[in-house]
Amino acid sequence: MIETKRESQRHETVVKAVMDYFGRQAWRVTAAAYEGYDEPSKVGRHEPDVIAVDTRGVVVYGEAKTGDGDIGTQHSREQYHDFSSRVMTDSGTTCPLYLCVVSGHEPELRRVLSAEGLSGKSNIHILVYG
Repeated sequence: MIETKRESQRHETVVKAVMDYFGRQAWRVTAAAYEGYDEPSKVGRHEPDVIAVDTRGVVVYGEAKTGDGDIGTQHSREQYHDFSSRVMTDSGTTCPLYLCVVSGHEPELRRVLSAEGLSGKSNIHILVYG
C-alpha cells in the first residue's frame, strides 16, 4: 500500500494524540515517529509509533491507526502481538500498549483484536481520537 500525503498527515495527527495522552499522564516520551523525536527502535518485527516511560519506569508503547485500511493488515496484526507481549526484564512487568484509533473505527479494531485472541489482554488499551 502506498501512503498518500493526506494519509501520512492524518497518521501524524493520531501519533501526536498518543503523545499528548502520554504527556497528560506525566509519562516521558523517549522516541516517536514525529518531528523532533528519535525514531522508535524495533520491538519484535516492527517499530511502534511512540515509546514512553511511565512514572514507575515501565516502558509504554503507543500505536496510531487512522482507519484508512491500516487496522486489520498483516503488518498491524503483527504489531499488536509484538507490542503487547513485551515484558520488562528487570521486574517482569508487562508493558502497556495503547492503540489510538480515529473515531468510528474502534469497532473494527476491537474485532481484529478479538480475531487475534488479544481482546482479553489487560495491558492493551484503546484510545479514540476525534
